[in-house]
Amino acid sequence: MHVEQIHTQPGEDPLEWFLLSTAGGLSQRWAKRIVGWQEARWSIQEFFKVLQIGARLPSHRVRTADTLGKCLAFDAVTAWQVCSLARYARDAPQTPVDDALIWDEITVLWIMVQAHALWRPTEPDRAPPRDIRSWVVWLAMTSGFRPSKRRPLPGNAVLWRACVALGHWVQHEQARLESIPSRPVFAEPPDAAGPQASELP
Repeated sequence: MHVEQIHTQPGEDPLEWFLLSTAGGLSQRWAKRIVGWQEARWSIQEFFKVLQIGARLPSHRVRTADTLGKCLAFDAVTAWQVCSLARYARDAPQTPVDDALIWDEITVLWIMVQAHALWRPTEPDRAPPRDIRSWVVWLAMTSGFRPSKRRPLPGNAVLWRACVALGHWVQHEQARLESIPSRPVFAEPPDAAGPQASELP
């Protein structure tokens, strides 16, 4: 099968694949399916690469395969989040942050951004940016990442640490607020416009 990319970004060469497969038959439906498998291959490889980096299997020190499987199940969730955030920040940087993070995570991360002065608005009362790229960079900065022209986005290892820490912070804040009967746990934003300066903690 000969596959050529039609639409490319300016300055990029189109992809060209020659695929050999024993699956299916000589039909357009099977051709699209096989090309889809090839496209998914890169995402799968990236996922397992992130899982291998973040899971650090020797550090688990488990005794049984069943226990290891349970550990990997939790690590797989983190790996998927890291892959998702990294891809959004790289390939779709203008995606609204609430498309990739839940409101609990946005709220707690915004607390950390303010506490560590990771964002300094140029105008008083200016609402924070809603793009996922800014929030991914802020998330990584809470774990020591410092963006630069040479490296504007974090690597998988630091983003893994940041995602794990964010999960712990959210759980801690949920437990703290649940101990106060008169206050709900992370009330949902009043509309879908994203967090505004007056709405964030």
